[in-house]
Amino acid sequence: MPSTDSVRLVGTHVRFKTAAPRPMFVEADHSKAVDVSHPTCHACGFIIERDAVSCPFCGRDPNVAPEEGALDGAGPLPPMPFDMAGNGVAFHGSPLRVEEPDGWFGHFLRFAGAAVLVSLSHVLIVGFVWTAAILNRTGYRRRDVFLTLVPVLGSVLFVITMWRYTAKTPYWSVRPDLPGRPMSTMMRPTVVAGGWIALAGFVVLAVVGERVETPQEVAQRRALEYVAGDGDREFVASDSEFRATFPHVPGRFQEPLDPAFPAETITIYTAETLNQGFSVSTFDIAPDAPFDLDLAANGAAAGLEGRLETADRTSIQGFDAVEYVVAVPGGLYVKALVTRTPTRVYQLQVGGLTNPPAGYDQFLQSFEITASPMTAPA
Repeated sequence: MPSTDSVRLVGTHVRFKTAAPRPMFVEADHSKAVDVSHPTCHACGFIIERDAVSCPFCGRDPNVAPEEGALDGAGPLPPMPFDMAGNGVAFHGSPLRVEEPDGWFGHFLRFAGAAVLVSLSHVLIVGFVWTAAILNRTGYRRRDVFLTLVPVLGSVLFVITMWRYTAKTPYWSVRPDLPGRPMSTMMRPTVVAGGWIALAGFVVLAVVGERVETPQEVAQRRALEYVAGDGDREFVASDSEFRATFPHVPGRFQEPLDPAFPAETITIYTAETLNQGFSVSTFDIAPDAPFDLDLAANGAAAGLEGRLETADRTSIQGFDAVEYVVAVPGGLYVKALVTRTPTRVYQLQVGGLTNPPAGYDQFLQSFEITASPMTAPA
């Protein structure tokens, strides 16, 4: 152990004239020495990180000891740039930072941009991991990230952490066991710019952008407009000779009336909305061919695998018709009307969650057979 004459105290650190592989830390009362596990600078005795190429205290090469007597005539060591509590000193291998001017407005711009980007990243798990890393750089522990899940407390912690993270240099009291490293200079412009671009995008969408409706919302809107009489789309089927108003332009498809006779087809026009469907189906029939309207209503119920609730005789444009309601498994109802002209059978259907389905009356009133000649069968 060196004698007390060879030891020069500087603050809480000591300087040795002689270099040793493992320098000793000497307490202020000079009564005992304590071995330290971290290497120290051979020039000034400041505790440094392993493999350090320069001492953050004196700026010299920590592996080169000064010549005998060099320290005595060199005058006092340069003062630390920050107080001895560690303010501004980066630990865990980070280089000593030189304090930069940091106005509040610039700091706020960095804070807002970075906070937006970090908040958006929480949509994915990367945001949670990123926040834990930021906490570790700003005087907190990684596990403190779970505190961000606590209402109010989490918001306060997030604001404090992001304000520290976006500072140019640490302004808080840094503990030796917890690093004080704000956002790096290289990462700063990318994070801040990304946050402000994302924020600007949200503002544009909110102010001037028109929200895109989902297909379900479009269907629901059209159904409501149709029931209210504002969303009618008149459609004329020249091949099947009818006109009607649908919630939107209907689709058209054909299928065999009977799989055994594929040449005989039924043409269906249908327009579906959310939980509702509007359709008109037609097929040709010989003038002398028999057709039972009551059996047609029962056949429709069987085809829907439902229960025939009502079936009432009526007429439309002078032609006999049957109006019926079928309860379908799953809480659906279908109200329909079937009629026959001399050469064609028409069936109008509306399905929905209520009995009768919403929009049936409007659909029926809009329906018109345009076939010519309009002569009812005898």
